[in-house]
Amino acid sequence: MKRFGLFLGFLAVLAIMLPLTAQDAKKEADKKDKADEKKVDPDKKKIDPDKKDVEKKEEKKKEKLVYGNKFSGKIVGMKGESARELTVETMEVDPKKVYDNNLWAADQQRNLAQQQFNIQKIPLKEVQNRQNALINYNKAVAAFQTESARRATQVYTAKRYEVTAGDSAKVRTMFLPIEFDDLGNQKKFTKKEFEDRKDKIGLPGYFPAEFDLLKQGQSVEVYMAKAAVTPKTKKKGPDDDPGAPALGGNRAEFVLIVILAEQK
Repeated sequence: MKRFGLFLGFLAVLAIMLPLTAQDAKKEADKKDKADEKKVDPDKKKIDPDKKDVEKKEEKKKEKLVYGNKFSGKIVGMKGESARELTVETMEVDPKKVYDNNLWAADQQRNLAQQQFNIQKIPLKEVQNRQNALINYNKAVAAFQTESARRATQVYTAKRYEVTAGDSAKVRTMFLPIEFDDLGNQKKFTKKEFEDRKDKIGLPGYFPAEFDLLKQGQSVEVYMAKAAVTPKTKKKGPDDDPGAPALGGNRAEFVLIVILAEQK
């Protein structure tokens, strides 16, 4: 009977120890899992393959534009059906008009200075005469300022350039090309749709276009190709072949033309 009681006591102790042993084992396993998580390199975390492909695609889309100079103007002429040869009119500062304007301004300033001097010569007791002279002087100053502002817009002269598209030239626009739905109605885009349709490849202009979109009267920005660097050569003698003549005139190649606005 005594042995049976000892046996029961042993079973009771064993029953108490087993749950404790299981809990300890679970705690150890949790600690190990946390330690393994800390060892994982954060840079090696799983990346969504679709997102990675999109990022790579965006990187490939970026383009760098290489050009010499640029100017803005209006298409006033086109040659051929491909619209690759254009006449673009731009407004440039005319040195002769600027010179004439400066002469006029200097003459007006001398007249104003003379009026100021004459006012100072009027005796103080002649209050009415001084007031009248001062009124006339202020009117002259206002007229000078108004005319100066008008003349500042008149120093430009229209100049036309014949330009031709280079082999890899592109056309882009600042506005969405017109599209029509199945019923023939012109599509209208929301601001969000407009932003979503931008190709964002790093080039001026929001949207790519074809050369047949170019028309007379459009305001455009023209990016000209860089001029080729001509290596220095020795002076040719009388018996040397003169070779092909250099391109003359105002015609030059452009690498990109951006349509800023349609003809008003």
